[in-house]
Amino acid sequence: MPLTRANAEAELVSRGRKWLELAELATTSSGSNADLAGPIAYGLGGLGVTLSSPTTPADADLAGLASSSYDQLYDAAEVRMLENALSNLGATLVDQTMGVETLRLSQARASLETLLERKLALLQSRYGIGLSTLTGGTINLDFAERLDEFA
Repeated sequence: MPLTRANAEAELVSRGRKWLELAELATTSSGSNADLAGPIAYGLGGLGVTLSSPTTPADADLAGLASSSYDQLYDAAEVRMLENALSNLGATLVDQTMGVETLRLSQARASLETLLERKLALLQSRYGIGLSTLTGGTINLDFAERLDEFA
């Protein structure tokens, strides 16, 4: 059975439900979650899939994906999903004090930033995503210095 967008959304929601809820992003996995369209499109683009629509990946875009690529799709899409959650939070997670009680919401933002750094490192180590490639070459200046010219 081929992978569908609803399957991909369900996996992403299971990986980041709490962060999505905290950032007030949708947690549905019906195949039409607008908040997860971008992350899924990003993951597919990283696998070289040409999307029928750059903003709304369809089931047909996922259908031809080999099952060996699912993890890379999910990992890359999860990173984009967490980035979106972080940017959606903005500066809204500030510490709140009521009487003697303090709710430290800034710690949640710091935790999400740390998680995102770990996920980015995972993408680099597993799939080489984000790493530059080293190429070599030669430079030919096409001249030769002769000592007899300066005598």
